[in-house]
Amino acid sequence: CIMKTIYKAGIGVIASMLLIGCGGNNSETTASNASSGYIMNVQRGPIIGAKVIDSSGQIAKQIGSGKYKFASKPVYPVLVSGGYIDVDRDGKISVGDVKNDLNLTTPKGSAVTLLTTLEVNPKSKSEIENLAKQYGLSVDDICNKVPDDSREVEALSNVIYKYIKDNKVKNLLNENETKLQTLSSLKGNVDSEIRRYKNNSSHNPKDEEKILMDNLKRKGDDIKKVGVDIDLTTAENEVKKVKREMENGLDNVTKKEIENELNHVKNLIKNTTGTGGNTGGNTTGGNTTTAVSFANTVYPVFKNKCQICHTSGGVAAGFPFQVLSTASATYNNIITNSLVNTTSAASSILLQKGSNAVPHRGGNALGTSYNTVLSWIQQGAQNN
Repeated sequence: CIMKTIYKAGIGVIASMLLIGCGGNNSETTASNASSGYIMNVQRGPIIGAKVIDSSGQIAKQIGSGKYKFASKPVYPVLVSGGYIDVDRDGKISVGDVKNDLNLTTPKGSAVTLLTTLEVNPKSKSEIENLAKQYGLSVDDICNKVPDDSREVEALSNVIYKYIKDNKVKNLLNENETKLQTLSSLKGNVDSEIRRYKNNSSHNPKDEEKILMDNLKRKGDDIKKVGVDIDLTTAENEVKKVKREMENGLDNVTKKEIENELNHVKNLIKNTTGTGGNTGGNTTGGNTTTAVSFANTVYPVFKNKCQICHTSGGVAAGFPFQVLSTASATYNNIITNSLVNTTSAASSILLQKGSNAVPHRGGNALGTSYNTVLSWIQQGAQNN
């Protein structure tokens, strides 16, 4: 059971760590002293205030900017959701930081980045590996290096992030996202980025992060900056809430969302490698698809994320999609208004609008719950 146990990460500083690769069955994140814990480096730039959870339900504790520690050896895949990109690298929420709206994951290794996430999706795996190989980066490098470690990884990360924002890619784990199947075409952009770094004697990732985010915001791409789109106090309170959840345990709705997302990731890994993850731990199985319940899983997502507008008296009261007082009534509303397409789940108007792929006043309302709803539709949109 993925969410069987919630552990709490211990306190300590890692003495040393052996870097591992995504390719070998015996690869695992290790530390020289077991009491030190197991460190994951989470970066777009460094991401703070995120939920970092392994496939056994173990929660990692944030110990620095982009650094999270598991008390026990993690069971892969590891999932990262939410948080903020620490643009100024000061280790706290501050004006100019950017909300992380992408679920990230890794099948193995010590890094969780855009590249490790693309390594999981069977539609982007070969693209990202071929592109990385042209800059001397192996699969091991993809799974263990972050933008702050390597100019090549930094350039790939920055170019790909700009590409997905320009093209309104909302979900790196969507197998039906065709824009992720042409990443190798970005080589010229990556070449230019690396040349620019090398020609700038004062180059550093912190400055590049700020330049990138400022340029994206100026172009009108969908990024949300603290102090511009999100009030600083609101962002700080959000991170404090996540910290409390990490310390006290997740609520049942959040647990279920994360469980479903991890199941989705495991199935992606199965499709790319023939295995269902779990490297680095002692749990077994993980290759079966768990049925997503509308009443117990999907309906609570709609209540938490959509009902504030899509209800009687709400700003979207006149729209077809309405979150009603019961799961059964809401299900009937969705089916009656043809809001789901079980033959092409990702094209469902419920997902297109909910993720802001089709312009939506509420923006990317589904956020990290996108794959939960996607899985339910892919399984036939049952009234279960």
